[in-house]
Amino acid sequence: MQQAQKLLNNPKMRKFQNSKIEQVYIIFDKDDLSLQNLRDAKKEAERLGYEIGFSNESIELWILLHFQFVTKAYHRDELKQEISKYINREYDKKAKADEQLISSFTERLCIALENAKRFRSELVFDENPYTNIGYIIKKIYET
Repeated sequence: MQQAQKLLNNPKMRKFQNSKIEQVYIIFDKDDLSLQNLRDAKKEAERLGYEIGFSNESIELWILLHFQFVTKAYHRDELKQEISKYINREYDKKAKADEQLISSFTERLCIALENAKRFRSELVFDENPYTNIGYIIKKIYET
């Protein structure tokens, strides 16, 4: 939340200050955060009027949903291995994304949204697998 506040208050963002910000979304993974840290983040987001997009274990769950529905808990390394099978190369989120890879995800967005519908939209920090990224994306496009 603090990073979002810093970004919103950054002088470099002045070009957006005349724009009306209707909603702020904070997107993050569980990674190694404790349940208490996650609950604190949710409480702070609610206080600020922000909405949280969240994946447990990591954002790679959302990416894997572009290819299949996920019913079992995966560690983030396992998620990367599963994605690699579908993209026919090693998945590395730190590598520069190429147009072909982005296009493959974009073309499969409807599949990901359909698969994500099976997860609850409310925040469930301790469920694995869990993501509400699809819910957030639909909410953004509906406004």
